[in-house]
Amino acid sequence: MRRGPGFHLPTLAVAALSLLLLLFGLGSYGLLEDNEARFFEISWEMAQSGDWLTPRLNFIDHFHKPPGTFWLVGGSLKLLGTSEWAGRLPVALAALWTVGLTWYWAAQEGGRGQACRAVLVLVTSLEFWFLSRLVLTDMFLTAAVTSALYCAWRSRNHPEGKFWLGFWLSLAAGFMVKGPIGLVIVLPVLALFHLSMQGKLSWNLRPRLGLPLFLALALPWYVIVCLQHEGLLDYFLRFQTTQRMLTTVHGRPGAWWFYLPVLAAGFFPWSTGLPLTLAAAWKRRNELDRFLLLWLIVPVLFFSCAGSKLPTYLLPIFPALALLTARQEPRRLRALGTTALFTLALFTLALSVYLVIGVAPELQPAYHHLSALAALLGMSCLAALAFRSRTGALVWFAWPACSWAAGLLLLASSLGLCDGAYSARRLAQTIQRECPVGEIVEVADHLHGLPYYLGRRLVQVSYPRETWFQNPEDYQDFLYPDLSAYFASRRADPSTLIVVRRSDYGTYANPAWTHQEIGHWILLRPWPQATPDLSRAASP
Repeated sequence: MRRGPGFHLPTLAVAALSLLLLLFGLGSYGLLEDNEARFFEISWEMAQSGDWLTPRLNFIDHFHKPPGTFWLVGGSLKLLGTSEWAGRLPVALAALWTVGLTWYWAAQEGGRGQACRAVLVLVTSLEFWFLSRLVLTDMFLTAAVTSALYCAWRSRNHPEGKFWLGFWLSLAAGFMVKGPIGLVIVLPVLALFHLSMQGKLSWNLRPRLGLPLFLALALPWYVIVCLQHEGLLDYFLRFQTTQRMLTTVHGRPGAWWFYLPVLAAGFFPWSTGLPLTLAAAWKRRNELDRFLLLWLIVPVLFFSCAGSKLPTYLLPIFPALALLTARQEPRRLRALGTTALFTLALFTLALSVYLVIGVAPELQPAYHHLSALAALLGMSCLAALAFRSRTGALVWFAWPACSWAAGLLLLASSLGLCDGAYSARRLAQTIQRECPVGEIVEVADHLHGLPYYLGRRLVQVSYPRETWFQNPEDYQDFLYPDLSAYFASRRADPSTLIVVRRSDYGTYANPAWTHQEIGHWILLRPWPQATPDLSRAASP
């Protein structure tokens, strides 16, 4: 372990850059549909109702995930007020915890210079940066997995320390945010590393104390809700765990190579240097490199074999990727900087061509920001080319990181311009203006953030919901199989608005109904009214 004495300017600069990247503009854009909006909505309903045991989506029980994420986000909303910023802050703090732990781990093993490089790589990796700004479970799981593996690594040589306690607390935290998936990542990594060392190490994790602690923290919520709802245990074990891993029943299939392009895009701009990084780690064959390689390989193989695949599942391996990338000698650091700059140059060229050919309507509001991004990265690549002979290996490695960090800040400032296409916020603003108290009916789709933005429950039509764990009287007035059933149960109310996707308009709408297009959605009035024709106020 190497430590530099006293004041270290690069560390302060990297810390400031990390804070800026992870916190800048958190509340400047609406909740992205559908995953972020869904997790935020459940957290908001939990905070509003005061029922911290039962997750609900549009006020119907929703047991897809354990409540850890909802507790953290809902607690933030309760403490700081209901806003996108308050909801995203716990996720950003989990990302900062992961970044800090990555820095500390790298500093202990290779000094503060290596720690700064690891953090630069981590916070500028596209997927890590983007998911640090969304209300999802994945960043909380990543923080828990990183903490558990760090504590296990440190426990080997510090039997007198409290690393065993941190290990079991981290496993319990991971279990409460995403169920057993944290165990599936951590325990095989430790077992395979133990086998690779031919059993010549002691983890000092004190399972006789730690396992009861883990069970005491991780199981009570599951026990309580399973006792309250008949069949919920089978639902957790069979549908949400076994079938998710072994079948495609959740509708997220993918080929065995699904995660290769995900890794290439998610670890941008460092992914083109991964072959060099992995080859160097394999060649060194020291204990930490072996541990980090297993941390990388085990989740990739596991999720590649699983029946349900999502790009976000790979997020827990990003600290390992950053640590491996930073552990290079100066000659290879220069090569990694070159590959990252080359990647940015290709991206700049592709973005410039895209801007010339024509930007998609959804991204048109951010055209000037995207143009500025292309100009910024282009000038940075040209400057690097001009000064390449006078730039040392460490500065050369940091150059693409700092350039791309500036680009990410530009992207962060542009997200709010485009959220009309990806968020329910602007649609809700129009509804509040046109129908402040009327009934809102969604047909064949559900905008998960709409109940939060409107502050009320929505009626859902032709949209399947899991209602097995709730009494019918709790939802029968808000859930209908089709529009005919809805109209049969309702008196004509001129203030009612129906929300459909533009692509579903021909299937569900009556041509006599007045309508207003807002992004991908259309507002319909199914009954005659004295209010002005909405179609005259149509907005893009």
